Amino acid sequence: MTDASLEARVWRAVELSANPSVLAQALHSFLPNCCLSVQDDVPTARIRRSTDRIDVEFGTAFLREELADERDFLFVLLHEVYHHVLGHLRIRPGDTLSKKCPEAANLTADMLVNRSVVDRYFREGVPLLSRLYGDRLPGCLLKPQVLPSNTGRKPGSNRARARDRAAFISRLQRAGHSHALAAKAWSVYRLAWQDFPPYELLLEKVVALLSSADMLRFVDVPLLGDHEGDTVDGLPWNDDRFNFLGSDMQESDVAAEPPCGDGGLAAALRRALERDPSRRVVQMTALPGVVCSPGRSDLAFLAAGFPVTLFHGARPLPEDAQGAHVYLDVSNSLTDALPRIYNALTALRDLVATPVHQFSTQVVDCSLDDVARGVRRTTGGTNFTPVLEHALARHHGQIVVITDGIGPNVGPVGDAFTRSGAGLHLVLVDAGYMGRRECPLVPLARSVVHLGRG
Repeated sequence: MTDASLEARVWRAVELSANPSVLAQALHSFLPNCCLSVQDDVPTARIRRSTDRIDVEFGTAFLREELADERDFLFVLLHEVYHHVLGHLRIRPGDTLSKKCPEAANLTADMLVNRSVVDRYFREGVPLLSRLYGDRLPGCLLKPQVLPSNTGRKPGSNRARARDRAAFISRLQRAGHSHALAAKAWSVYRLAWQDFPPYELLLEKVVALLSSADMLRFVDVPLLGDHEGDTVDGLPWNDDRFNFLGSDMQESDVAAEPPCGDGGLAAALRRALERDPSRRVVQMTALPGVVCSPGRSDLAFLAAGFPVTLFHGARPLPEDAQGAHVYLDVSNSLTDALPRIYNALTALRDLVATPVHQFSTQVVDCSLDDVARGVRRTTGGTNFTPVLEHALARHHGQIVVITDGIGPNVGPVGDAFTRSGAGLHLVLVDAGYMGRRECPLVPLARSVVHLGRG
């Protein structure tokens, strides 16, 4: 089977996903830099990262015997891609547990990937996962046990979780596990599939569970793909031009750096922020309570000769505080640069409107105090479309976007932003490997500032 026939299958399968338009846009940017192939020596599937491209390889027998269904084929492709998106292609410095327990590390990574892909694109489930994994450990951790779209009830309620827990434990007991071990397995499953755990935390729980079950070494459960960290040794951690697909929202802290004054990065940010500070707009808004000046209804009573003891007029409220509306890219590809950017924004807080809008594949508001503390809320990926939609919805006249420029095209929302007359001032942080002209925001920008990492 040729690469062209594999790619044709991808586009046919996209229509079967839960979100075909979003997935098609992401794959349109990803596939030109990806090589799809079939290899006899690959057991299931494999992803490899080189300097210039991503290689996704399907095993010949696995493709023929297990991936006849287009949903299964697309799921395996996205499974491999999400190992790349979530940063599983290189072991973090200091992560000794992944090296000591490689089977548990692969299992942990597969749990996070399966949850992300199923949640976004296969809400009705994936046939392949049901065929590959039964109700025994560790396979039961790799497939969705409860699909919110099929339950008819609000996910996350205490009663729903109690029923899910009882059903999960009952299945594992019927499969031969003790109640105590099944209960431990549920806590790990719930952490991976219903919460938003960091990889390191989930790995610790998985190692503890497998140790108690004497299963730290297992060979009878097929894992989808070879994605061990040594395949891309030497690449920067999360140095990833395709991470715009994103993962689940997570909150973490950015390490503080010593104050850098007004030089270097701070000076460049000051120039960008001072170009178009937002104007202070005052509007009259009716609010309950007593005020010191008469409103329109109070004046009507006074004109009619009726005394008004208490005034209930409208109060002037500032719509926006003085300062520039800043949209800060907090995706994984900017991890190394964020401490300096946070430090500079804190030093320039008199020029920055609050809240600061952090964005990855979603926009999340963050107060300046949170920025000063290093709070980071991110899904790990990058998408500029929600930024422009957010700015248009808030009627911001001028915005400052701080990013490395890595992300998909913005499409029609970019045209809408231009027609609105709003201004965009772009602060491009050097990511070390991507040309500036590739940033889809450059054509929309009224000014562009380039920042180095140092």
